[in-house]
Amino acid sequence: MTLDTRYFALAVRAIGLVVLAFAAPDLATLCVSFASLVKQSWDPGTTWSLVDMGWSYAPPTVRVLVEVAIGIYLLRGGGAIARYCVRVSEFSCPACGYDLRDVQRDLCPECGCVNVLRVGKHNGESVS
Repeated sequence: MTLDTRYFALAVRAIGLVVLAFAAPDLATLCVSFASLVKQSWDPGTTWSLVDMGWSYAPPTVRVLVEVAIGIYLLRGGGAIARYCVRVSEFSCPACGYDLRDVQRDLCPECGCVNVLRVGKHNGESVS
């Protein structure tokens, strides 16, 4: 049995787009701050170095870069996260979430819903 995962993939990509949208203003602000810092460090008579001032930008830079990386990862489909989520839900009862992999009955033992893994099966073979 295969699940139609197109909507799930679309939702993962939409979440990635939202994460990138929230990270974009911070990324733009960070780029402007870095450009300002570089310009000031080239001015004659500057007593501090770019490296010394750069350390104050490290925590926000790391946070924004992580947000952008996660957003791009999700926008591209989520890879391992999406495969894990689909694999976990593929064998679950749609009504209660009970794991139906080893259940040989036609009904879910938890809620009595139809066992979606056994629909169309007769004696271990698929029926058309």
